[in-house]
Amino acid sequence: ARAFHRDFDLLLLDDVLSAVDHATETQLIDAIYRRLASGEGARSTALIVSHRVSVLARADRIVILEGGRIIDEGHHDDLIRRDSGGYRRAWLLQEAEGEGDDD
Repeated sequence: ARAFHRDFDLLLLDDVLSAVDHATETQLIDAIYRRLASGEGARSTALIVSHRVSVLARADRIVILEGGRIIDEGHHDDLIRRDSGGYRRAWLLQEAEGEGDDD
């Protein structure tokens, strides 16, 4: 909430949505993306660390890390098609559990 009270150049969210339910997560992520797309946040960058694919699906760029190394990167749709680095597997598992978002 504090990040929305003033302008920021970089917003770092380190798995902050892991303890909220899916509906609350969706509301919060929508608010973050709206802020970044608005005039206020248009020159801002958000770095979101998450295990939930639904949080990452709308990102401009997703970087997959394993053992501290980048093993894949790209947009959600590209990563789903490529099936490298386990991103597609995580997406399918979360979709089956009702947590994913394939938009």
